Amino acid sequence: MTYMNPYPSPRKFSMNNLSSTSHVEPSVSAGNIMWNIFFDLDHTLWDFEQNSKQTLFSLYQKYELSDKIINNETISFDDFLIAFQTTTKFLWKQHHLGLVDKTKIRQLRFTLIFEELHKMKNKKELFDKMAYQNFEQNLLEELEDEYQYTCPRQPNLLPFALEMLTYLQSKGYQLHILTNGFEESQKLKLEHSGILPFFKNIITSDCTGYTKPNPIIFNHALTISNATPQNSIMIGDSFDADILGARSLGMKTIFYNPHKKTPQYSVASYDIACWKEIEKIL
Repeated sequence: MTYMNPYPSPRKFSMNNLSSTSHVEPSVSAGNIMWNIFFDLDHTLWDFEQNSKQTLFSLYQKYELSDKIINNETISFDDFLIAFQTTTKFLWKQHHLGLVDKTKIRQLRFTLIFEELHKMKNKKELFDKMAYQNFEQNLLEELEDEYQYTCPRQPNLLPFALEMLTYLQSKGYQLHILTNGFEESQKLKLEHSGILPFFKNIITSDCTGYTKPNPIIFNHALTISNATPQNSIMIGDSFDADILGARSLGMKTIFYNPHKKTPQYSVASYDIACWKEIEKIL
Protein backbone atom coordinates (compact mmCIF):
# COMPACT_ATOMS: atom_id res chain seq x y z
CA MET A 1 0.00 0.00 0.00
CA THR A 2 1.36 3.42 -0.93
CA TYR A 3 0.68 6.41 1.30
CA MET A 4 0.46 9.78 -0.41
CA ASN A 5 1.23 13.02 1.38
CA PRO A 6 -1.92 15.15 1.01
CA TYR A 7 -0.16 18.33 2.09
CA PRO A 8 1.41 20.73 -0.39
CA SER A 9 4.91 22.11 -0.06
CA PRO A 10 4.60 25.66 1.33
CA ARG A 11 6.49 26.10 4.58
CA LYS A 12 3.85 27.83 6.73
CA PHE A 13 0.59 26.50 8.10
CA SER A 14 -2.73 28.00 7.09
CA MET A 15 -6.34 27.05 7.49
CA ASN A 16 -6.71 26.73 3.71
CA ASN A 17 -5.03 23.32 3.47
CA LEU A 18 -1.62 24.88 4.25
CA SER A 19 -1.69 26.98 1.10
CA SER A 20 -0.80 30.37 2.56
CA THR A 21 2.70 31.61 3.27
CA SER A 22 1.68 33.83 6.19
CA HIS A 23 2.20 32.97 9.85
CA VAL A 24 -0.78 31.54 11.70
CA GLU A 25 -1.65 33.80 14.64
CA PRO A 26 -3.72 31.25 16.51
CA SER A 27 -5.80 33.54 18.69
CA VAL A 28 -6.40 36.45 16.34
CA SER A 29 -6.19 35.24 12.73
CA ALA A 30 -7.33 32.42 10.46
CA GLY A 31 -10.93 32.76 11.62
CA ASN A 32 -10.00 33.16 15.29
CA ILE A 33 -9.08 29.49 15.52
CA MET A 34 -6.85 28.47 18.42
CA TRP A 35 -4.07 26.10 17.41
CA ASN A 36 -3.20 23.27 19.80
CA ILE A 37 0.25 21.71 19.61
CA PHE A 38 0.83 18.29 21.16
CA PHE A 39 4.43 17.36 21.91
CA ASP A 40 6.00 14.03 22.59
CA LEU A 41 8.52 14.31 25.47
CA ASP A 42 11.35 11.75 25.45
CA HIS A 43 13.75 12.18 22.51
CA THR A 44 11.68 15.16 21.36
CA LEU A 45 12.07 17.78 24.10
CA TRP A 46 13.74 15.94 26.99
CA ASP A 47 17.17 14.55 26.10
CA PHE A 48 16.66 10.91 27.04
CA GLU A 49 20.06 9.79 25.73
CA GLN A 50 22.07 12.34 27.70
CA ASN A 51 19.98 12.11 30.87
CA SER A 52 19.99 8.32 30.97
CA LYS A 53 23.73 8.22 30.24
CA GLN A 54 24.46 10.55 33.17
CA THR A 55 22.24 8.46 35.43
CA LEU A 56 23.84 5.18 34.38
CA PHE A 57 27.34 6.56 34.93
CA SER A 58 26.42 7.54 38.49
CA LEU A 59 25.05 4.02 39.08
CA TYR A 60 28.12 2.44 37.51
CA GLN A 61 30.35 4.32 39.95
CA LYS A 62 28.18 4.08 43.07
CA TYR A 63 27.66 0.31 42.80
CA GLU A 64 31.23 -0.34 41.59
CA LEU A 65 30.02 -2.26 38.56
CA SER A 66 33.53 -2.16 37.11
CA ASP A 67 34.41 -4.79 39.73
CA LYS A 68 31.68 -7.19 38.59
CA ILE A 69 32.81 -10.14 36.54
CA ILE A 70 30.94 -11.74 33.63
CA ASN A 71 32.58 -14.66 31.87
CA ASN A 72 35.96 -13.71 33.40
CA GLU A 73 35.71 -10.15 32.09
CA THR A 74 34.97 -6.89 33.89
CA ILE A 75 32.10 -4.67 32.85
CA SER A 76 33.12 -1.47 31.10
CA PHE A 77 30.82 1.54 31.21
CA ASP A 78 30.53 1.48 27.42
CA ASP A 79 29.27 -2.11 27.56
CA PHE A 80 26.87 -1.20 30.38
CA LEU A 81 25.49 1.68 28.31
CA ILE A 82 25.09 -0.44 25.16
CA ALA A 83 23.29 -3.16 27.13
CA PHE A 84 20.96 -0.52 28.60
CA GLN A 85 20.19 0.95 25.17
CA THR A 86 19.50 -2.45 23.64
CA THR A 87 17.26 -3.48 26.54
CA THR A 88 15.39 -0.16 26.60
CA LYS A 89 14.66 -0.34 22.89
CA PHE A 90 13.31 -3.88 23.29
CA LEU A 91 11.16 -3.10 26.35
CA TRP A 92 9.62 0.06 24.86
CA LYS A 93 8.75 -1.76 21.68
CA GLN A 94 6.99 -4.38 23.80
CA HIS A 95 5.25 -1.62 25.76
CA HIS A 96 4.03 0.11 22.59
CA LEU A 97 2.60 -3.21 21.44
CA GLY A 98 0.80 -3.61 24.77
CA LEU A 99 2.82 -6.70 25.72
CA VAL A 100 4.41 -5.34 28.90
CA ASP A 101 3.19 -2.75 31.37
CA LYS A 102 5.00 -0.28 33.62
CA THR A 103 5.38 -2.74 36.49
CA LYS A 104 6.83 -5.43 34.25
CA ILE A 105 9.32 -3.03 32.69
CA ARG A 106 10.59 -2.04 36.10
CA GLN A 107 10.81 -5.65 37.23
CA LEU A 108 12.70 -6.77 34.14
CA ARG A 109 14.89 -3.83 33.12
CA PHE A 110 18.13 -4.49 34.98
CA THR A 111 17.74 -8.25 34.86
CA LEU A 112 17.62 -7.98 31.07
CA ILE A 113 20.51 -5.51 31.04
CA PHE A 114 22.77 -8.01 32.79
CA GLU A 115 21.52 -10.79 30.58
CA GLU A 116 22.47 -8.64 27.60
CA LEU A 117 25.91 -8.02 29.11
CA HIS A 118 26.39 -11.76 29.46
CA LYS A 119 25.47 -12.32 25.82
CA MET A 120 27.92 -9.60 24.79
CA LYS A 121 30.72 -11.15 26.83
CA ASN A 122 29.90 -14.75 26.00
CA LYS A 123 29.28 -14.07 22.30
CA LYS A 124 26.13 -16.17 22.47
CA GLU A 125 22.56 -15.43 21.58
CA LEU A 126 21.21 -17.44 24.48
CA PHE A 127 21.67 -16.48 28.09
CA ASP A 128 23.29 -18.98 30.46
CA LYS A 129 21.39 -18.71 33.77
CA MET A 130 24.16 -20.42 35.72
CA ALA A 131 26.64 -17.68 34.84
CA TYR A 132 24.23 -15.08 36.15
CA GLN A 133 23.88 -16.31 39.71
CA ASN A 134 26.60 -13.97 41.01
CA PHE A 135 24.27 -11.00 40.63
CA GLU A 136 22.01 -10.79 43.65
CA GLN A 137 18.39 -9.84 43.22
CA ASN A 138 18.72 -7.04 45.75
CA LEU A 139 21.42 -5.40 43.60
CA LEU A 140 19.09 -5.40 40.59
CA GLU A 141 16.28 -3.92 42.67
CA GLU A 142 18.55 -1.19 44.06
CA LEU A 143 19.75 -0.28 40.59
CA GLU A 144 16.16 -0.03 39.35
CA ASP A 145 15.05 2.07 42.34
CA GLU A 146 18.00 4.40 41.95
CA TYR A 147 17.46 4.72 38.22
CA GLN A 148 13.77 5.52 38.68
CA TYR A 149 14.59 8.22 41.23
CA THR A 150 17.57 9.82 39.50
CA CYS A 151 16.88 9.76 35.78
CA PRO A 152 13.62 11.80 35.69
CA ARG A 153 15.33 14.50 37.75
CA GLN A 154 18.03 15.09 35.13
CA PRO A 155 17.49 18.51 33.51
CA ASN A 156 18.92 18.22 30.00
CA LEU A 157 16.75 19.31 27.07
CA LEU A 158 17.51 18.83 23.41
CA PRO A 159 19.23 21.78 21.67
CA PHE A 160 17.03 24.87 21.26
CA ALA A 161 13.96 23.14 22.75
CA LEU A 162 13.56 25.84 25.41
CA GLU A 163 13.90 28.66 22.89
CA MET A 164 11.36 26.97 20.61
CA LEU A 165 8.80 26.59 23.42
CA THR A 166 9.30 30.22 24.44
CA TYR A 167 8.70 31.31 20.84
CA LEU A 168 5.52 29.25 20.45
CA GLN A 169 4.16 30.46 23.78
CA SER A 170 4.78 34.06 22.72
CA LYS A 171 2.72 33.42 19.57
CA GLY A 172 -0.25 32.25 21.61
CA TYR A 173 -0.23 28.54 20.75
CA GLN A 174 -1.77 26.18 23.31
CA LEU A 175 0.91 23.62 24.16
CA HIS A 176 0.31 20.11 25.52
CA ILE A 177 2.31 16.95 26.21
CA LEU A 178 1.15 13.63 24.72
CA THR A 179 3.51 10.85 25.76
CA ASN A 180 3.73 7.08 26.11
CA GLY A 181 5.86 7.62 29.20
CA PHE A 182 4.69 6.99 32.74
CA GLU A 183 2.71 9.64 34.60
CA GLU A 184 4.93 10.27 37.62
CA SER A 185 8.26 10.14 35.77
CA GLN A 186 7.11 12.39 32.92
CA LYS A 187 5.90 15.08 35.30
CA LEU A 188 9.23 14.94 37.15
CA LYS A 189 11.09 15.36 33.85
CA LEU A 190 8.99 18.40 32.96
CA GLU A 191 9.45 19.92 36.40
CA HIS A 192 13.20 19.38 36.75
CA SER A 193 13.97 20.50 33.19
CA GLY A 194 12.05 23.72 33.85
CA ILE A 195 9.46 23.40 31.08
CA LEU A 196 6.36 22.32 33.02
CA PRO A 197 4.80 25.84 32.98
CA PHE A 198 4.66 25.84 29.17
CA PHE A 199 2.03 23.10 29.00
CA LYS A 200 -1.70 23.30 29.57
CA ASN A 201 -2.36 19.53 29.62
CA ILE A 202 -0.15 16.48 30.16
CA ILE A 203 -1.58 13.30 28.68
CA THR A 204 0.23 10.02 29.34
CA SER A 205 -0.41 6.41 28.44
CA ASP A 206 -0.99 5.79 32.16
CA CYS A 207 -4.04 8.04 32.26
CA THR A 208 -5.75 6.42 29.26
CA GLY A 209 -4.52 2.83 29.37
CA TYR A 210 -3.51 3.13 25.71
CA THR A 211 -0.28 4.07 23.95
CA LYS A 212 0.35 6.00 20.76
CA PRO A 213 -0.40 5.29 17.93
CA ASN A 214 -3.75 3.99 19.25
CA PRO A 215 -6.40 6.58 18.26
CA ILE A 216 -7.97 6.33 21.72
CA ILE A 217 -5.12 8.25 23.38
CA PHE A 218 -5.19 10.91 20.63
CA ASN A 219 -8.96 11.33 20.95
CA HIS A 220 -8.62 11.60 24.74
CA ALA A 221 -5.98 14.30 24.31
CA LEU A 222 -8.15 16.25 21.87
CA THR A 223 -11.19 16.00 24.14
CA ILE A 224 -9.57 17.24 27.34
CA SER A 225 -7.79 20.01 25.41
CA ASN A 226 -11.03 21.15 23.75
CA ALA A 227 -9.29 20.66 20.41
CA THR A 228 -10.13 19.09 17.07
CA PRO A 229 -7.89 17.33 14.54
CA GLN A 230 -8.37 20.31 12.22
CA ASN A 231 -6.82 22.80 14.67
CA SER A 232 -4.17 20.49 16.13
CA ILE A 233 -0.56 19.65 15.36
CA MET A 234 1.37 16.64 16.68
CA ILE A 235 5.15 16.96 17.02
CA GLY A 236 7.33 13.97 17.86
CA ASP A 237 10.36 11.87 17.00
CA SER A 238 8.59 8.53 16.52
CA PHE A 239 7.31 8.15 12.98
CA ASP A 240 5.01 5.24 13.83
CA ALA A 241 3.70 6.42 17.22
CA ASP A 242 3.54 10.19 16.70
CA ILE A 243 3.25 10.86 12.98
CA LEU A 244 1.20 7.93 11.69
CA GLY A 245 -0.90 7.92 14.87
CA ALA A 246 -1.85 11.60 14.56
CA ARG A 247 -2.17 11.44 10.79
CA SER A 248 -4.78 8.68 11.10
CA LEU A 249 -7.06 11.21 12.85
CA GLY A 250 -6.40 13.96 10.34
CA MET A 251 -4.06 16.00 12.55
CA LYS A 252 -1.22 17.97 11.02
CA THR A 253 2.20 16.64 11.98
CA ILE A 254 5.80 17.74 12.38
CA PHE A 255 8.36 14.93 12.43
CA TYR A 256 11.26 15.89 14.71
CA ASN A 257 14.04 14.11 12.87
CA PRO A 258 17.49 15.22 14.12
CA HIS A 259 19.16 12.06 12.83
CA LYS A 260 17.55 12.57 9.41
CA LYS A 261 15.98 9.13 9.32
CA THR A 262 14.04 8.35 6.17
CA PRO A 263 10.61 6.90 6.99
CA GLN A 264 9.13 4.25 4.74
CA TYR A 265 6.17 6.47 3.88
CA SER A 266 6.58 10.24 3.93
CA VAL A 267 3.25 11.43 5.26
CA ALA A 268 4.40 14.01 7.83
CA SER A 269 3.33 17.57 7.07
CA TYR A 270 6.84 18.74 7.88
CA ASP A 271 10.19 17.15 8.71
CA ILE A 272 12.71 19.14 10.78
CA ALA A 273 16.17 18.32 12.08
CA CYS A 274 16.58 21.24 14.51
CA TRP A 275 14.19 23.21 16.69
CA LYS A 276 15.46 26.45 15.12
CA GLU A 277 13.47 25.47 12.02
CA ILE A 278 10.13 25.81 13.82
CA GLU A 279 9.94 29.57 13.18
CA LYS A 280 9.87 28.88 9.43
CA ILE A 281 6.73 26.78 9.89
CA LEU A 282 4.70 28.32 12.73
